[in-house]
Amino acid sequence: TVTHNTVENNDNDGIQINAAGSISRGNVVSDNVVSNNGGSCIHLWLECIYNEIYCNTANNNGTAGISLQNNVTSYYKVYNNLINRNPNGIYVNNSSNNEIYGNKLAENLNIGLWLSAANDNKIEDNEIEANGNAGILLNSSENNEIHGNTITLNQWWGIYLGGNNNNQKIYNNYFRNGDNEGSRNAGFEGLNSGNSWNIQKTDTEGINIVGGPFLGGNYWTRSDRAGFSDVTKDSDGDGICDSAYTLTSGHVDALPLYMVAELYVNQDIAGSCGGKTPCYRTIQEAIDAASSGAIIRVASGTYNEICQLNTDKNISIEGGWDFSFATQTSMPTIVKVPLTTAGTITFLNLIKLEP
Repeated sequence: TVTHNTVENNDNDGIQINAAGSISRGNVVSDNVVSNNGGSCIHLWLECIYNEIYCNTANNNGTAGISLQNNVTSYYKVYNNLINRNPNGIYVNNSSNNEIYGNKLAENLNIGLWLSAANDNKIEDNEIEANGNAGILLNSSENNEIHGNTITLNQWWGIYLGGNNNNQKIYNNYFRNGDNEGSRNAGFEGLNSGNSWNIQKTDTEGINIVGGPFLGGNYWTRSDRAGFSDVTKDSDGDGICDSAYTLTSGHVDALPLYMVAELYVNQDIAGSCGGKTPCYRTIQEAIDAASSGAIIRVASGTYNEICQLNTDKNISIEGGWDFSFATQTSMPTIVKVPLTTAGTITFLNLIKLEP
């Protein structure tokens, strides 16, 4: 175990585990501050397996924040690390079956997360932002699952497939790149086949990365609100764009996400929904204000009003929220059956209807 150290100003790597000629397993590298070293912050290679790297701060190192390299370097858990201002954030080369999640990779000079000849990895729930080239780069990699990541403000590409990348599953990510002339949310080079940019439309009994009720593809936006998900309609209010998004030939997000408008109702505390806006005292007020496709999130409790929908719009009502709208509780929201003469109301989690 390597933990709670400050490691800085070394000519080569800050922390290195090299298991050449043997197998090194079960190591923990955590809670270290590693900076200004000539090589990588943390470098594990050659026959290292089943190790954990978490809660480290890695910045201003010479090659990468974290490097996992060569042959049997596999089955890592890399999570909750803060990695910034290195040439590359996390570099995974010839390493498989790793879980990389909950990291923040920001302002690295080249790539936030680089997979090279890296297969069967899970990349999820990372914040990857403001890196100098691409947020995620893949080269000659297969069968990776990339989902739940927020990938924003990277200089040229949100994600780049650099050739011979096959059978990736890429879904439920938030892409906001392409603010510079010539830059894009996704880029491609060479042959890449069998990659999927969405899964089957799935009721998650929760929310997707932009607050909608279904999993599907990815959210494609730009700072100027001119991305595909910004300009494409969602007529039925399911949080999925009406049209598929063709990124390039052979790469199609069939179920791109649409950001659903959110409104909040809390009958017990006037004007207070944990700082969330717009906030209403009654469900009817929210229904009247909602546009088609909106989700109305309602705090737990019993609402005795009889609501009406008389306009042609599709809205969803989701119950069980606490008063701050931070979490859904086990307490339901009890509402009267509404009167609907036009449009549709869909009731989601923890709504109990009474006559």
